Amino acid sequence: MDRKTDFELVKLFYESKNKRFFDTLLQRHTRTIMKQLFGHINIKENREDVFQEILIAIYQQLACKKFKFESKFSTWISQIAVYKRIDFLKNRNKEISTRSWDVSEYLNVIKIPFSDYDTTHDERMILVQSALRKMDSFSSSTLLHILEGVDKKEFIEKNNIKDNVYRARKLRAIKEVQRMIAHAS
Repeated sequence: MDRKTDFELVKLFYESKNKRFFDTLLQRHTRTIMKQLFGHINIKENREDVFQEILIAIYQQLACKKFKFESKFSTWISQIAVYKRIDFLKNRNKEISTRSWDVSEYLNVIKIPFSDYDTTHDERMILVQSALRKMDSFSSSTLLHILEGVDKKEFIEKNNIKDNVYRARKLRAIKEVQRMIAHAS
């Protein structure tokens, strides 16, 4: 069975709905799926959740015979992975934008003094939220963990990074927010 092409395995799955054909396709293309997640979703648990959503989507699409043999199978599953990744990041950004924040605490952490602003509290909060939404997922999660009081050691372990990488990314994220806010005001 492993010597069959992807197209042959899909056809066999269409005909029989036998899970082993699906499993063989997944074994071949797990790496393709993971490539779409690494670098975009840095927290392992989130990556695993999105990976599982992708597998479900692929199975559902195949069960409905949505693969039309018009492209390589790897291209088709990459598209599904990209759309699921985008959905996750959009939902994550919505979650960030709907949190209620004490903006004074956030501005203090990123070292932007209140005296630099003659705007209202709400406008400052909008600037911070907007800056966080524009950042890549690792930078914003690094800042949010600080702002929400998550232990540094816990964050480093969860993200499987070294202390020096954490410090560099934290500094880069803070400077990026400072730059975005300065540019917006």
